[in-house]
Amino acid sequence: MGEPASAILEATYAADADAFWALKDRYYAAQGDFSTENVYEASRSFLDTETEVDAEAVVTAARDGEYDDAVALDVSAGEALNIGQTPEFYLFADGVYRTVVRGAQGYDVFATALGL
Repeated sequence: MGEPASAILEATYAADADAFWALKDRYYAAQGDFSTENVYEASRSFLDTETEVDAEAVVTAARDGEYDDAVALDVSAGEALNIGQTPEFYLFADGVYRTVVRGAQGYDVFATALGL
């Protein structure tokens, strides 16, 4: 989904923060339903049926590149922080940095890293 999905999320957030969070949750919950080829239509369908935003306007703005600068800024920030994948967690215990955990991980990874 990559940058097209990021642009749709930027456009959705500009329209309505609640719709943004709903769409973001949908992306994670139904990753197999979205691809680079269908992300515009699948996002439009979700936004149209599950939110109050003007789904057509949001997707058109994203497709037309209105949020390309915002996406580029996000990508640049991630690169500047050397973030190679998401999610990425910086773990602290008792106010002291312990480690970074990259990628989706189970509870045991976090518990071990934090000495729980």
